[in-house]
Parts: sequence; C-alpha cells; structure tokens
Amino acid sequence: MPNYNLNQLYTFYLVVANKSFSKAAERLCLTEPAVSIQVKALEDSLGCKLLLRSPKRFGLTEMGKVIFRYAEQLYGLVSELDAVIQRQSGARNAFLSVGTTKFLASTLFPQLLNVYLHLEPRISVRIEEGSSMKIIDGLAEGSVELAIIGRIPYSANLVEWQEFTTVAVYPFASPSSHLLKKSLTIADLNKEPLIVRDRDSAIRFNTIAKMSTVSIKPKVMIESGSTDLIKEFVKQNRGYSFLPWYSIEEEVKSGELVILEVPHLKVSTPVDIVYLKGKELSVDAERFLKFLHEIKRPTLEETVEHLNRLNSNQNYLIRNG
Repeated sequence: MPNYNLNQLYTFYLVVANKSFSKAAERLCLTEPAVSIQVKALEDSLGCKLLLRSPKRFGLTEMGKVIFRYAEQLYGLVSELDAVIQRQSGARNAFLSVGTTKFLASTLFPQLLNVYLHLEPRISVRIEEGSSMKIIDGLAEGSVELAIIGRIPYSANLVEWQEFTTVAVYPFASPSSHLLKKSLTIADLNKEPLIVRDRDSAIRFNTIAKMSTVSIKPKVMIESGSTDLIKEFVKQNRGYSFLPWYSIEEEVKSGELVILEVPHLKVSTPVDIVYLKGKELSVDAERFLKFLHEIKRPTLEETVEHLNRLNSNQNYLIRNG
C-alpha cells in the first residue's frame, strides 16, 4: 500500500488548481503551514519533488504534472460519486461543478450566481476557469459537469451543446495607429499585423473564421493568452486586435484604445452550454440548465442586464426561490 493518502492528494490538487497555498488553505479550512506540511508529506512519501516554488514562480516538476493529472481525475470521480449519492438519497445539500472561461467568469458569473444562489440557497457551486479547450478537457476528465464557454470545434462524439448567448467582438487599435487616419476597408487589414489570443481561445477561433469569409488573411504577429498583454501591445501600436467590449471598455472610454470601424466586418462568438454526451446529468445540473434557458438573452450584454434586473427584483427572487 502507498504511504500517501487521499487527503494529501486532494490538498496537492487544490494547491496546484488555485496556484496558491493560501487559497487551498481557505478551501480546506486549514492554516497555510498545515497545507504545506500535507504537500511535503506527499513529496516525502513519493521520494521526489512535485512543486517548483520561488517568489516569482509556481510550477510543477515532470512527476508533479503526472500526479496532478491523476489527482484531478480522482477529484472528478469523487465529485461525480457525491452527486450520485445526493441524487439517490435526496440530500438537501447539493454540489455543482461548472467550467467557464476567465472572461465569462468575470463578466457573467457574478450576476448569474447572485440570482441563482438566491433561488437555490442549498447548493454549493465550484467554478473552474480556463480556455474553452481546457474546460472541454475538464468535462472529459470529470472535474466539471456543465460548461459555459465560447464555441470552438467540438467533438460530436464527446459532447452535446446548446447555444446560450453571443458575444460581440470588436477590432481596436492604438489612438496613434495610422488606421484611424482614413476610411478603412477589408483590404486594409490584410496589410496590418494582428495580435491575437492563443489557439485554445474561442475568440481567436471565431475571429479568424469570420475574417477568412471576407477574404482577410491576417498577419498574426503576436499570440498571447493574456488579455492585458494583448491590450498593452496594441497601446504600443504594434498592431490591432479583436476583443469583447467588456475587455476593452475602460481603455476605450479613457482614450487609450479606439474601436476600428470596418464596413462589412461584424464578428461575434457564440457562447454555449456544453456537457458530456451520453452521461446523465445530476438533478442539480438539470435545474441549473433549466435556469440558464430561462434567463438567457440573444447577447451577453442583454443577458447581464436581465440578470441585474432580476437581482434588484426581490419579488422575483422570493416568488421563485
């Protein structure tokens, strides 16, 4: 039998998933030193280092990556078992794991969960954030049951999906860009360097797909998974980019960035509800799915505005709670 235990694996999983000992300690209701002791005990029992730690770096050794992958799968199975037990026993306390992108986590989920948790106060919700591709991996591995993500090419053999809403994506540039000094055409963008999200991003996939339909062959100069880094490069006038309004609203209002007006170029990213094909959803996932269909609107902005109205409508919350 191994010298390590499931508590040590779970603690290690939470530390890595949150990239923080303090956040893991908060989730476990332990002190940070106690979490460190658990991880050190796991390393000692395995006879190898799992984490690479320094003031400016948090990473995994090769063995750490292997252990984390299995710990993540174990956590998904435990979560699934918990859901089955609750469904069979009719327990009042419930748990739901939902995957989403960082963009939607910051723009949609605060309002979404505020309404839903008023209606379903018994439920606990865990949010896993990442690129659309990473969240699909989470569905396959069992760490999330439902996903709300930007659309990417899905495997029809793996998942099912339903459209939830859409996100408009806008081309933007630095105020000093020469693109602002003339009336733009589609052909002008063929000559300009493009700064884009990484290849796992739904925004990137849908933007490039739309550009190809209007004969734009973008000159991709920089790829990044960081929205802040993309905006910084655009501010430096290294090229133009595409992002949703919520991501660039402050900079546009302050004059640091400018929306480009390009006739006949309208880009949007569908946002879908995704779940594993052929797998029965828990009762709580079904209830959440029903709620999503009730509150969805054609665009993300309209959906958020609708949720804000519901948040301020105590009669709705009381009547439906």
